[in-house]
Amino acid sequence: MDYTLQPLQITKQFILDKVPEERLMEFYLGIPVKKGLFKSPLRKDNTPTVSFYRNKSGTLVMHDFSGAFHGDVFAVVMHKFNCSFGEALAIIANDFDLVKNPAIKKNKAKLEYDGAVMDDDSKTAIIQVEIRPFQQYELDWWAKYGITEKTLKKYKVFSCKNVWLNGNIFHLEKDNQLVFGYYGGTKDGIELWRIYMPGKKVL
Repeated sequence: MDYTLQPLQITKQFILDKVPEERLMEFYLGIPVKKGLFKSPLRKDNTPTVSFYRNKSGTLVMHDFSGAFHGDVFAVVMHKFNCSFGEALAIIANDFDLVKNPAIKKNKAKLEYDGAVMDDDSKTAIIQVEIRPFQQYELDWWAKYGITEKTLKKYKVFSCKNVWLNGNIFHLEKDNQLVFGYYGGTKDGIELWRIYMPGKKVL
């Protein structure tokens, strides 16, 4: 398939200046952009483990707490169509008639956009963790990648015993289950955590 961008060189900003991020997300995911947890549209998912939020730069991001996906709408398109960043730009530009490229098959919207915008007050989910000392099987897992406990502590990575998401239980301790928390400091008195659950499909 020819993803040539001629005659107009398409950029990420060019697209975002013309199409809202929410409309793009809904077009390719087929779900409304709103607060709260939902089942992943990118994989088989029986438990709501995914949410939208705006990161520090204001970019709309979809985050899968299982560790399966994290990224903006361009990453969504790359994942969905198994394509490069440049190809994702071409696909989006063609789908929204920003350029016309007959060599690219146009995709149909999976959801009608109603103009809704996700405000900045929904930036991040509130994650609370109960940490514990690293278990030997966890250190063995990191060691496969040449990472020591000293390095983990340096970069504020912790072993998580239990995890709460927006006040609800998200994970309870299970035998030999890998659950790590990346501590990002505090903001407005709230601890900032990112959860990584390698190899985990759903809770």
